[in-house]
Amino acid sequence: MRAPFKKLLMLAGLPFFAAIETHAATVDLLVLYDTHSANYFNGQVETAMQNWVAQINNAYRDSNVDIQLRLAGAVLHEQAGANMDAVLSGVRTDTTAVSLRAQYGADFVTQLHQTGECGIGYFAVSSGWAWNVVGPDCGPLTLAHELGHNMGLAHSRKQGDTTGSRYAYGLGHGVDGLFGTIMTYSWLYTNRASGRVAKFSNPDVTCLGVPCGVPEGQPDQANAALALNNVKNEIAAFRSAAAQSSVSSSSAVSAVSSSARSAAVSSSSVVSSAIAVSSVRSSSSSVVVRSSSSRSSVASSVVRSSVASSIVRSSAVSSVVRSSVASSAATSSQRATSSSNAGITQARCEYQLINERARSFTANIVITNTGTQPINGWSVNWQYQNNSWLTYAYGANVSGRNPYTAVSNTGNAQIARGQRVSFTVYGTKPRNTAAEIPRINGGICR
Repeated sequence: MRAPFKKLLMLAGLPFFAAIETHAATVDLLVLYDTHSANYFNGQVETAMQNWVAQINNAYRDSNVDIQLRLAGAVLHEQAGANMDAVLSGVRTDTTAVSLRAQYGADFVTQLHQTGECGIGYFAVSSGWAWNVVGPDCGPLTLAHELGHNMGLAHSRKQGDTTGSRYAYGLGHGVDGLFGTIMTYSWLYTNRASGRVAKFSNPDVTCLGVPCGVPEGQPDQANAALALNNVKNEIAAFRSAAAQSSVSSSSAVSAVSSSARSAAVSSSSVVSSAIAVSSVRSSSSSVVVRSSSSRSSVASSVVRSSVASSIVRSSAVSSVVRSSVASSAATSSQRATSSSNAGITQARCEYQLINERARSFTANIVITNTGTQPINGWSVNWQYQNNSWLTYAYGANVSGRNPYTAVSNTGNAQIARGQRVSFTVYGTKPRNTAAEIPRINGGICR
């Protein structure tokens, strides 16, 4: 129910308001985890998941979403799979996992797993597809993002999505230079570390002083909170419904992962088997998978079945900024220097790796004016080749989805002779691989 309407009802008297006041629907979540995840949380997986659930419930509350997530259990379960796609499809049909879901009465199931991107989940409102996979180091907002896909929410229009699974306004929302909500990759809207707000789109809620969404019916409608409230009772009854009927129904499902590849889906229910075509915009009879990692919009077209569907990858869950990424310890002086000729105005453009963890890295891009004239405004670009992707950047206006382009802002546009400016990028990389040192290119770079 929209907030202004609630205020009007209150004027009519408390008894009438109380009679129609909505109550939060309790949704039960089972978390399965592998040994890697157990080690990551020092054996305290259930405690960690209780913390995640509490943070997700805070996001629901702050977004006016009448859902209360409850941790049904956290159970060790090793799920085979070389990547998150394989893990997701495997765990949904794994007899042990299915049995555990029934045992714990879980409406939704999350598998914590070490492989691949930050997260992937089916894009549908259906008990049979209420499964997702999340990396243990990706945080509660990634889980909230993937559960959002399971509840029928898509990404944002900036990522190419135009409709939710059940409701057209079931989308993320952002404002350039300010913020992106949970279902967006916020780095597409802003390079500010505070730009990823822990809220779902809702025009009746504010994000950094402006509406968090766009009212339904408008061209850019985005009200994920309303879409969630519309299905809350349905999803809270998934477990009992699943026990009485088979997985299949008549329409379409989507599986969605949080990467910067996205496919719009207008489906409303579920087909009996989920198959995928990477980066293909699906029709109403398809299944779509979306994932969370800072992935680019590189298209692929591997058809896995005669039924069309779409896989979406991204790790910004995303635009998820992990706490490990923000470490400031300088552990490497590796660098890559560009060498293109730019005449009188020249600069040395360097990529300096600051630190790296198993799946993340921090780097500075440094531009030093080595020419004879001051530099007034600059632009540089670079590209990763080894499946590394940015989650966000600080100190410049960064855009693109690999290749990336950085443009000066008002504070660092001018570089005097012999002076330098720098900005910091944060990203993800394949697990336990060396961070890539790409070449920095641009008209000013020598």
